[in-house]
Amino acid sequence: MVKKKNNTDDSKILDEIIFNTPEVVSSLFHKKKQLILEKLIIKEMTIYDLKTELRMNPGEIRRHILDLADKGLIFQTKTVRNKMGMTLKYYRAKAKNYIVHLSWGVQT
Repeated sequence: MVKKKNNTDDSKILDEIIFNTPEVVSSLFHKKKQLILEKLIIKEMTIYDLKTELRMNPGEIRRHILDLADKGLIFQTKTVRNKMGMTLKYYRAKAKNYIVHLSWGVQT
């Protein structure tokens, strides 16, 4: 991660994050992770919410969520116990825009 640009309120998501590491860039170009990230940019959601909207397997969503969180693209916003005693974890994107900056060449 190279640069962060934030709103005045730190509790809100960032306006943008610029990445230059290949590991993060590969996650940003993964189609299913892009779909998840697009939803989490708009609002915080649980794995169940994402399953319902994206019609994906919850196990697959969880795997992608863990990878996106590990790469610093999303974060867990809260944990809630519902009426049935199930723990629900809510996730949100860290930024509204993700910018990829890569360069190749020989330094002289």
